[in-house]
Amino acid sequence: MLHYPQLTSGSVCQFPVKRRTTLRTVSNELPSGDNIRMSDPGAARVRWQLQYLGLTDGERSSIEQLFEAAEGRLTTFTFLDPTDNLLMWSEDYTKPVWTVDPLLQVTGGIADPFGGSGAMQLTNTAQAPQSATQSIGAASWFQYCLSVYLRCDSPSTIQLVISAAGQELRSAIPPGPGLPRQGAFHPIRMSLAFGWNCRQAHGSTSLAHRWNRSWRRGTTRRRWSEPAYIPELDLTRTR
Repeated sequence: MLHYPQLTSGSVCQFPVKRRTTLRTVSNELPSGDNIRMSDPGAARVRWQLQYLGLTDGERSSIEQLFEAAEGRLTTFTFLDPTDNLLMWSEDYTKPVWTVDPLLQVTGGIADPFGGSGAMQLTNTAQAPQSATQSIGAASWFQYCLSVYLRCDSPSTIQLVISAAGQELRSAIPPGPGLPRQGAFHPIRMSLAFGWNCRQAHGSTSLAHRWNRSWRRGTTRRRWSEPAYIPELDLTRTR
């Protein structure tokens, strides 16, 4: 499987980056003059425009090697959208994309940091750590960053987890009574599973509130005095 390469900064792009989604509507005019219109999801396209400045020889070579291996537009490759969340339904752990341990209770409609009710309450009713995880088809040798708003009503430890091929990395976070943005950055050299682990204090029930968790490969701005390489890449995905 071919993957669009990551730069040494841990990003796949530099600013500015443009993304455009194109949708099509099919219109059928009846003899009566009425119109019937329906969306055509099969014609939807997503287009990214990437520009690079000051790439190293290795970074330039990796992009050129992908172009040669894919033979231009002939074959497909995996491109992780740098402008979007890599996790599906990051605001709702009740969706089937999430694997939630049986003794971890999930409740929606909780107040979030922006005045809405998009947060979720996660309650660990067990005497052992409980987890919620999601697997994505991403390159295991890339670097990823996980961030989440967390609040706990009792002393607890939340662990942000990334695992692949039997290897696992964890970042322990002791959330407080507020909903600050918590994050972790992990390189892993090994399908990936992203999630979190809720470990309760002895003899107590762990009650955690979380909102808008995201895994992404971030973008970065790089400044150079001499532009060594300024290509513009136009990537288009047909749904």
